[in-house]
Amino acid sequence: MRNFARMPTERTTVASERLGGAGGAKPHRRMTIWLFLASDALLFAALFSAYFMRRAGATEPWHPFRDHLGVASINTIVLLGAGVTLTLALRAARSNDARSFRRLLQLSGWLALVFIAVRMDEYGDLLGHKLRPSSSGQLAMYFLLTGVHVLHVTGGALAIAWIGLGLRDGWESSAARIINRVEAVTLYWYFVDLVWLVIVVLLYVV
Repeated sequence: MRNFARMPTERTTVASERLGGAGGAKPHRRMTIWLFLASDALLFAALFSAYFMRRAGATEPWHPFRDHLGVASINTIVLLGAGVTLTLALRAARSNDARSFRRLLQLSGWLALVFIAVRMDEYGDLLGHKLRPSSSGQLAMYFLLTGVHVLHVTGGALAIAWIGLGLRDGWESSAARIINRVEAVTLYWYFVDLVWLVIVVLLYVV
């Protein structure tokens, strides 16, 4: 029978390992994810600059895709929901609540897949009406911005799956590694959320 008197000591050990003695991911790991996000921010800054230049020089009027604003709103709720569940998963992991962590991580992954599915459905609808990237400069920028973004969401979904696979070794032996990964993916997801909100305003509102 397990000696329950040892549980506080074990929890302290797990917490100490996962915090690296300094409260979270190790400094070099934090630096790596921040550098990655900075490079990604430069990528989207270039894409948004191209959007504004193309729109400013357009000879035809650009009208927001307000007919698709409902779909964009659903995608926004789903994407933000995935960010919330990832945040809660990280909190559960830091509290050593493996069961809640697994459920929240799975929910985050499913929400990411729903976002991708809705995007594919919208693409199919546009292409079904013969609205292609070659149809106009506005559609070219639409497919470019949303296409690059959905690739980022796909990357996030794969990262969530990667974290889930890391649980095969058992929670006690992989808690520190898993928490570091979830911290990185959660930061990445916040960035993906922010970019999506900008895209919604540019393409569907103004």
